[in-house]
Amino acid sequence: MRIALGAKGLPALHLTRGGRPRGFNASPALRRPFYHRLPHLSLSRFPGRPVVRAQKARCDPRLPPRRKDAIKSSDGTLRDTAPPGLAKQAAGSVLGATALITGSTVGAGMLALPAATAGGGFFPSAGIMTVTWGFLILEALLIAEVNLTIMKKQQARGETPRVVTLRQMAAETLGPTGGKVTSYVYLFLSYTLLVAYIAKGSELVNLLSMDAIPASAGGPLFAFIMGAFLFREDTESVDVVNRALTLGLLAVFGVLVAGGASIADWGSLLHHQDWGQAWGALPVVFLSLVFHDLIPVLCNYLGGDKGRVRTAVVAGGVVPLAMFLVWNAVALSLVPGAVDVANAGGIIDPLRVLIESLGPSAGLAIEVFSLLAIATSFIGTMLGFSDYLRSEIKGWEKQKLFDGLVPKPEEGGEGEGGILGDEASKLAAISLALVPPTLAAATSPDLFYLATQVAGGYGITLLYGILPPLMAWSVRPVGTVNQRFAPLMPMVPGGRKVLASITSCAAAIEVGKLAADSSGLASGLATVGSKVGTVTNLVIGDLAAFESSAHLGHW
Repeated sequence: MRIALGAKGLPALHLTRGGRPRGFNASPALRRPFYHRLPHLSLSRFPGRPVVRAQKARCDPRLPPRRKDAIKSSDGTLRDTAPPGLAKQAAGSVLGATALITGSTVGAGMLALPAATAGGGFFPSAGIMTVTWGFLILEALLIAEVNLTIMKKQQARGETPRVVTLRQMAAETLGPTGGKVTSYVYLFLSYTLLVAYIAKGSELVNLLSMDAIPASAGGPLFAFIMGAFLFREDTESVDVVNRALTLGLLAVFGVLVAGGASIADWGSLLHHQDWGQAWGALPVVFLSLVFHDLIPVLCNYLGGDKGRVRTAVVAGGVVPLAMFLVWNAVALSLVPGAVDVANAGGIIDPLRVLIESLGPSAGLAIEVFSLLAIATSFIGTMLGFSDYLRSEIKGWEKQKLFDGLVPKPEEGGEGEGGILGDEASKLAAISLALVPPTLAAATSPDLFYLATQVAGGYGITLLYGILPPLMAWSVRPVGTVNQRFAPLMPMVPGGRKVLASITSCAAAIEVGKLAADSSGLASGLATVGSKVGTVTNLVIGDLAAFESSAHLGHW
């Protein structure tokens, strides 16, 4: 490297390394301001030529200051942790995010796994669960990749979003139509899940209060307490409480597993292995392992740090998988002849076996476990859904202001350009999220059972199976681009061939579910048709007898 003095005594930079120019005279791929790559320089004149000497001196005030929130990320590169303002808001930790994923995933659906997996046996079902888990982790990372890329683009435009919702992601990558379709499916899915949680919460409140609180009041009480908590507390408080609930969930789970293992017949797990029937549990396994509605919240919660988001997604997914595998093994070994019971159309209820074998204490532990599972799942779903509704409310307010339908807020007033402030918009979002499912659960929750099954079989596969690779396909650049302005490095390697493969797998699951449901519908219609035919024959026979008797004068 050499420095020659140019006009007016200013140094002209002619930096070479191996014959290749560096600095301002470099090629576009190598060009970067000299002072961004070297420490502060001072020139000392010695006999011969100038010498460059690095000093621990204060940088030239003419140079652009380094941002205070620029840190070295987990992949070793210097990067901004988040858009301006987001880093200040984000107060989350990887441990808190992991607990949030674990608590949201481990819910009442885990109790239905034994009945769904008994037909295939433990080991085939365990293989299906592990493969499904890996597939869903890839889908979660794709959602995070798209979310962080859009956050980076919004940062470049000077915007400071709170949470990039799933609808915003779809609209940004797939256009307005994709955003609308995503909104409708997400609304339906979230509301049906909340109906299930509130209905189950109502039952548990009634049981734990020993019928002091009727079931009709248990659901509204459960929804009010949880909604008030989410409204009044900040991110850190919700994080702490959710961690405590998750730890309690894990502790009670350990007690149940230990109690079940003491009376389990482990040899029965080897008696039946049927890979053909094991695939029938795929929709239930898929529904049980999904936590993807939390990804937009987690990206904001962790300050947009790609490495921390990746760690939280993988770690948060491993814990539920391990719990499901252990619970499934204990449950299938608890029920005598579980496979025969499943094939005969019976209900596999390992909890009943535990209560009968271990006494009332097991029943209390099961009720506490179920309540903790519902509470943590409720928190996870509500965080994502309320943030989505809050973002929609803000967009609706800004559109009304733009159209002149409402007066503009006074300068310095509360809010972000809308007619509602932060507290009011948060209250409105939580109310919109809770009031409809609470009313539905209090009036006729059975009507929503079929809707929940359809949402689990179709809505989740569409939202978190097919949609993520399509969005990632849109945001990933084609060809060589300037890395300074390129999106984040892919969180799922392999390029577009991998995205196409993931999309094909999700579409195959959707088509398989549709074929199975169509077959069941056809069988049901055939059964109904045969019964209608039998009734018709009886009616025709009665009419014939009536007509014959009339002709004979017996009428």
